[in-house]
Amino acid sequence: NAASLNGQGAHIVRFNAVNGRWEARVNASGEVKAFRAENLRPAGELIFEPGDKASIHGLKTEAGQHLNGSMCEVLRYLHDVSRYEVKVGNEIKALKGENLRACPD
Repeated sequence: NAASLNGQGAHIVRFNAVNGRWEARVNASGEVKAFRAENLRPAGELIFEPGDKASIHGLKTEAGQHLNGSMCEVLRYLHDVSRYEVKVGNEIKALKGENLRACPD
């Protein structure tokens, strides 16, 4: 079943323009499966879910540095830009997964 693929590693084979899905070879089984883009994440990226709490770190721009150390709430994953939309106080920001650290509940 599809839920058994959650968290599994895979390598992208190709994009199928007919069905709009990415075909990827699952590392564990060698099978090629078709995935919607929203069900894929870059290897090694932490997976946050809406409602997760995180702390912000590693922002280097002058505009972003003041957010380092702040707590935020994950709202959703933005597939088109590979970033998480988070709420920091009253602001909404789009941050890379590498700039978020999971906080224990």
